[in-house]
Amino acid sequence: MNKLLKTEFLSTSISINHSWSLILLSIFIFSFLIGCGSPKTVVPEGAKPDQLTMHREKFKIRKGLFKSIEYDAEQGTLVVLENRDVPTSRLIALPVVRIRSKNKNPAEPIFWLAGGPGGSNMKFKKFEGLIENHDLIMVGYRGADGSSVLKSPAIAKAMKGVGDDLSNKESSAGLGTATLKFLDRLKT
Repeated sequence: MNKLLKTEFLSTSISINHSWSLILLSIFIFSFLIGCGSPKTVVPEGAKPDQLTMHREKFKIRKGLFKSIEYDAEQGTLVVLENRDVPTSRLIALPVVRIRSKNKNPAEPIFWLAGGPGGSNMKFKKFEGLIENHDLIMVGYRGADGSSVLKSPAIAKAMKGVGDDLSNKESSAGLGTATLKFLDRLKT
């Protein structure tokens, strides 16, 4: 392969690899943001870091269009520092749910931890079998649940691509730009 052709090939490969890197990074961030629901949890007035506030409230799960199941539960908030390394960081609230065991003398509790980046930890709905002898505890994730939810409408729009083609140069550039702007916003 001659030197000019080899240089052009490498330049194209680097450009394509860079584009795909931005696409993959954007998809990762977008998948993180998809799981983010609207914040329903707020930091209580006068709250302190590591404060846990719980109250008895039935936990309802929708089963189909017209049916829901209620579980005996406690729900509340855990207040934490947004940045653990900065003691003066603002406070954020994370939702906490404790589904009570059906057993009057339950064994150790089960802490539900959903996997994957960006998904909510509060959407688990298959309690049967687990709550027969254990309480089930779910604590919301930072940035996905609670009072501080990360969202980027620009990334959501860019994920549609130009002409419904996410792999073309315009789509890649738009997705890269939206991702970099979102990352810059997170730094502030």
